[in-house]
Amino acid sequence: MTEYVTIEQRALREVCTDPQRRCYYGAWFSSEMQWSGWEALDSFCPPDRVEARLEFWRDLNAYAVRERGEGARKEFRVNDE
Repeated sequence: MTEYVTIEQRALREVCTDPQRRCYYGAWFSSEMQWSGWEALDSFCPPDRVEARLEFWRDLNAYAVRERGEGARKEFRVNDE
């Protein structure tokens, strides 16, 4: 029986911190960047391919950050439970 591990990701998101929820022309009156919760990205990754898959996702994310800015930043981890 083959055991699999899960690669998870979380994203950096802008969250409104204004108690009145004011937004002017698409910009929050006050906000901050927060990490989202962890979610599964690659659920059936064989243990011998984990490093290659992590490298792929990290390289792809680095490209997205270069092209779209810090709002595209993500973190990746391995959950082998």
